[in-house]
Amino acid sequence: MSTVLAGSRWIRADLRARTGQAVLTVLAVAGIVAALITAATLLEDGTNPWRSLSAQTDGAHVWIYTKDSPQVALGAIDGVTQTAGPYRSAPVTVAQNGKKEPASLRAMPATQPAVAHPVVAEGRWLDPSQPDGVVVERSFARSLGLRIGAPFTIITINGERHTLYVRGISDSADQGFYPEWTPGLAYVLPYTLDRIEPMLGRSEWVTGLRLADPEASQVVSQRVVVLLEDRLQRVYTWREVRAAMELDNRLLGTLLALFGVVGLVAAALALANAAGGRVLGQLRDLATLKSMGFTRGQVALLLLVEHGALGLLGVALGTLVGWGVMAAMLGAGSVAPIPVLAIVAGTALVVLAAVGVPAWRGGRTPPIPDVPAAPPRGHLSRLARLALLVRLPPALVLGTRDAFTRRVPAFLTAFGLAVPMMMITIGLGVWATLDNFSAHPEQVGQHAALYVKPGKEDPAVAERLAGQDKDVAEVYPGTDVNALAPGEAVPCGCGPSAARRARTRSRWWRAACTPARARRSPARGCSTCSGSRSATGCGSPWAAPR
Repeated sequence: MSTVLAGSRWIRADLRARTGQAVLTVLAVAGIVAALITAATLLEDGTNPWRSLSAQTDGAHVWIYTKDSPQVALGAIDGVTQTAGPYRSAPVTVAQNGKKEPASLRAMPATQPAVAHPVVAEGRWLDPSQPDGVVVERSFARSLGLRIGAPFTIITINGERHTLYVRGISDSADQGFYPEWTPGLAYVLPYTLDRIEPMLGRSEWVTGLRLADPEASQVVSQRVVVLLEDRLQRVYTWREVRAAMELDNRLLGTLLALFGVVGLVAAALALANAAGGRVLGQLRDLATLKSMGFTRGQVALLLLVEHGALGLLGVALGTLVGWGVMAAMLGAGSVAPIPVLAIVAGTALVVLAAVGVPAWRGGRTPPIPDVPAAPPRGHLSRLARLALLVRLPPALVLGTRDAFTRRVPAFLTAFGLAVPMMMITIGLGVWATLDNFSAHPEQVGQHAALYVKPGKEDPAVAERLAGQDKDVAEVYPGTDVNALAPGEAVPCGCGPSAARRARTRSRWWRAACTPARARRSPARGCSTCSGSRSATGCGSPWAAPR
C-alpha cells in the first residue's frame, strides 16, 4: 500500500472518529471570516455609502441641469448607455417645525425609471390616486423629523403655500446627503408640480446619463458643455456625489485596519488551539504511524493537509455566508470584491501558518510515546495554591493546576478566548465613533472654518453681523469666484472648483483651487453663471471661531 493511500485513509478515519471536533473547527473559522466580511462591508458602507446606493438605484454617472428641456440627443453621446429624464425641478422652501429649509421638488413618473430610480426605504412610491403625496429623500427627511403621513408644507417663490403629505422616504445616489448638499430633494408627480409651480421659467430640467465606463465621466461632461452651451446651468459627476457622501477621516481607516488585523489574529489562535488539541489527542495514532514507517515529514504533512483542509473549508463557508448576508441586507453590489478577496487570501495564509506549528510538533512524536513519570514542568499558580489552601475538592484542585501550570499555553488559550470580545468591543466602538462623526463632530475634535454667505444682504452688513457674534474671533472678508480647473467640466456657480480670494488685516491672499465637497443652491445667496466661459462671484466673509 502506498504512503499516499494509507495517509488518505487515516485522515478519513480520523475525521469520522472526531466529527464533532472537525465541525467545530470549520464553524469557528467560518464564523470569523463571515464576521470579518460583514464588518468590512458595513464599515465600507458607513464611510462610503455611495457605491451601494448607486448599485441599488442603478445611478447615473453624470447629472445635467438646464434652463429648459434639452433638445439635443444626449443619449447619442459616445459612451452613454442610458438616460434618466429629463425631469422638471422647481425650487421651494419647506416650512417645518418653525424653521425653513430649501428644497427641490422633482417631477417623477408613477412608474420608476430603469436608471437612477430612488429606492423606497419606508412607505411607498408615488401613486396617481394620491396626488398630494410626496416622497422625501432620507437624509432630508431625517433632518426635518418627517415620518410617513406627516404634512409637508412648502412655499413657492411667489409666496404661495401648499401642503403635501409624506407617502414615502427613499434613498438616492443623485446627490449627497442633506445638509452637506443642499437643497434637499423631494419627489412629486408631474401634474402635482405643474399645480404647485405652473411657471416654467422658475424651474429647471434635470437629466442623468449612465455611462458604460464611469471613468469617462469628465470627458462626457465636457462634451455636454460643448453641446448645450448657454442652455447649461451646471453639471456634476458621480465623483462629486461620492466625495460628498463619504467620511474622509484617517481614523476610520485605521479602525477598519485594526479590526481586520484583530480578526486575523482571532482566526489564527482559534485554529491553532483547535489543531493543537487534536494533535494532543492523536499522539497514540501518530506513534502508530511512526512505527509503521512514516517519516517525520510525512506525519507533519498529513496533519497539515487534514487541519489545513478544515481551515480552508471554513474560509470558503464563511465567505459564502458573509457575502450572502450582506447581499441580502444591502444588495449584491454593496459587497466590495477587493476587501473580500483580501480577507479570504489573508485568512487562508493565516490558517496554513497556524496549523503548521501543531503539525511540526506532531511530526516529532516518537514511535513509542513516553509515559510521563512526573507532573508537567512548571510552577503551581497562585490559583492552584489557593485551591489547596481552602481545601477545595480534588477535581477543582487538579483542574486549576493543569490549567495554569504551563503559563505560555495558558496565556495563549485565554488570549484566544479574549480576542472575540475585543472584536465585539471594537465593532461597537467603531459604530459609536461613526455616529459621533456625523451627529456630534465637535465631540470628536473635528473643526472647520465658518463661511458666511451674504445672500441678499450687502457684504458689509454681513461682515458687521458676523463680527457682532461674541463667539467669533476674527472676520475676513473674501470673494468666491468659480473656476474651471484643468480636467474639469463644470461651468457655473455650483461647479466642483472655486478660487477664493480673502483679505486679512495686512494683505490680500489667494487660495488654490480645491474640489468642493458639496453643492450649494443658488437660492442660498450665491449667484450663478450661465455658459462655460464666465463666472460670477459673491462676497463671503470668513469667520474664525474662538
